[in-house]
Amino acid sequence: MGLVIGTFPKQRAVLPGESFLVETSIENRDTVSASVANPTGPSPFAYELLLEKDRSVRYEVSQEERDSRRIRDLPPPRDFPPHTLAVGESQQRDDDLAEMHNEDFAPGKYLIKVTYPTESAPLVSALAPVTVLVPHVESLSSEVCGTRNVLVTAYAHRREDGGVLIMQREAFTDPRENIAFRRVQLDPGPPVQVAIAIDATNAGNGRWFGWLRAGTLEAAVGWGNRVILRPPPVRASSADAILLSPGFQVDVGVALFGIVENAAGGAKVKTMRASSTGVAPAFEMDLGAQGVRNVRWNLNLQNGIAVFWQDAEGRVFRRAFDMQGKPRDAAPIATSGLVPIEWSVMPLGNPDLRTIIRSQDGRYFFRELGSGQENAARNSPVELLTLPEGAPANPKFAFCTISSGSSAIVAAGGGTIWATSVTGGSARPWQVVARAERPQYLHAFAPRDRTCWVEWLEADVGLRRAALPR
Repeated sequence: MGLVIGTFPKQRAVLPGESFLVETSIENRDTVSASVANPTGPSPFAYELLLEKDRSVRYEVSQEERDSRRIRDLPPPRDFPPHTLAVGESQQRDDDLAEMHNEDFAPGKYLIKVTYPTESAPLVSALAPVTVLVPHVESLSSEVCGTRNVLVTAYAHRREDGGVLIMQREAFTDPRENIAFRRVQLDPGPPVQVAIAIDATNAGNGRWFGWLRAGTLEAAVGWGNRVILRPPPVRASSADAILLSPGFQVDVGVALFGIVENAAGGAKVKTMRASSTGVAPAFEMDLGAQGVRNVRWNLNLQNGIAVFWQDAEGRVFRRAFDMQGKPRDAAPIATSGLVPIEWSVMPLGNPDLRTIIRSQDGRYFFRELGSGQENAARNSPVELLTLPEGAPANPKFAFCTISSGSSAIVAAGGGTIWATSVTGGSARPWQVVARAERPQYLHAFAPRDRTCWVEWLEADVGLRRAALPR
């Protein structure tokens, strides 16, 4: 008899990094009232996730641990007087275990145990089962949001029943913190492409994201743990069109998404405007080329839009447009005579093009081409130091800007992720960042404190993130 504690997951199965709510209750079964923690104060509970197969402790989670990890400037102390729990009365509290933890829980079957401290002996709950699912991500869009400097992400998870869940997440400062929420559940059907919208201006509250499926475009706005707006879908393109990532929030409550279509007459980008009035065509941009691939775009509200792509031979071309889709370039411009093995374009601000070139003798060179014209290169090619033993001949690369004249470069392959940086025309030695088997969607980025991070999707594990060496 006395106080009894129990905990129950509100969902029996969650994805790694998804909001993971549990309801924990204390019931007074004694014959006298009892003093317990104030329900308006911090959570007093300590949770453990035990592996179901051997009941060993895999994770320890608590609000106290989360707060000690996050707090830098201590807030003024607050007093939360104890709460009196009458005979037969119970007290419930919802805790989000994923929000308390800064690492996605690995897929598997777990048992949850909660402990509550008392003056005599701690209360311990019975075990409650929960499953962390293996993610099946068929599309992912992740980028640092322009004006807010936060990492915003959307991805499509294919369920075992064939349906699709679209997840959305925002992370401040430390991109391992914060959680993903289920935004939209789609019926079984063709593949889904997603695009998160990043702020090109101060766009107010809420985050637009869009998805393209068999030529039909939909968009919605997520805010907190809910969807606050979802206009009707529109037929926007052919079934084999490609949705550009990211999209852009161009005004308060307004987003712009881009769709690439290859046709016999040439390739074009169709833009779609999403707002509270619905999703509708905005303007089209004729690329003046055929058979384009790997299309990426940049938006600058003052200068317009720059679209980059590769041709059949792998060369990168660029064409600039104003904000109504009128070409600024008479024809596509070849950014370089060299074919890169990897390249990227800043999505906002100056359309900075970065490339990795591999020479015939197997050496790698990093080059910044500024706005994408070879004669305007701000730096000569910088030779990267030879990757350590065990690296494959052609690893995957990603890069991001650290500061003016300094870039971080990530390479992945052979079960390892390495990082280097280029400053003043020279490269630092490669350093091991993490171990990763078959990484996908390799993405390097730098939030507001200029610490660079790498993000990747690991098969059967989920999204992972690691800080790069300074």
